[in-house]
Amino acid sequence: MTSSFKLTALEIDGGAGPLSSPFELELDFILTRPSADLSFSLSYLVDGMLKRHVVPLLTTDPTPYSEGANSLLLSVSSVDVSNVEPGRLANAGLLSIDVLEGGEEVCTINCVVMVREVGGEFEREIYSPFE
Repeated sequence: MTSSFKLTALEIDGGAGPLSSPFELELDFILTRPSADLSFSLSYLVDGMLKRHVVPLLTTDPTPYSEGANSLLLSVSSVDVSNVEPGRLANAGLLSIDVLEGGEEVCTINCVVMVREVGGEFEREIYSPFE
């Protein structure tokens, strides 16, 4: 399954701003064969010295995609980090996009998220793996 999916572009709209604010991802990808049930699951990972926090963001319904070039727009309405200790947030995190086919992981796309505290608020910058 892994070789059937190739990411060709990932654009981020709203990647810079308050940590909890909305953002959108546009994925362009190529499938070497059609898929009847491809889905995408996004999560934000805050990695601490002793504890790792995984914040689920969204999961799409399984959708059929044709062989060849495809695009997908993913809209994240908010990033809820209320269960994460504030001292752990000002660090590098990871936005993970799991690509699933038939419920099985095909691949994971990772985007580095740099978070810093500015005037008592947490600001993020999400980086595309193509940068």
